Amino acid sequence: MKNTKNNLYREEQIEIMKKILEHIGINKDNNIFNREDLEKDDFKNKIDELIPEIKKYYKISSWNSYKYGINKHINLLKNILQ
Repeated sequence: MKNTKNNLYREEQIEIMKKILEHIGINKDNNIFNREDLEKDDFKNKIDELIPEIKKYYKISSWNSYKYGINKHINLLKNILQ
């Protein structure tokens, strides 16, 4: 089996995803959030703080949303949650 970041860093990817969900207030009791909340500077700053970890554990160089910066923060969230 090929050693990809998904295979090598599965545990770390799950931890990053949990951090992001915690930042936006998603938990077992609350699983709804508004897009407006994701467009606030607070959310964007928290994602920016996680960018070094995200780069280390995800192959974001192939994600067009990151390369071209179109709704970068929301698209990073979308790609991580996929």
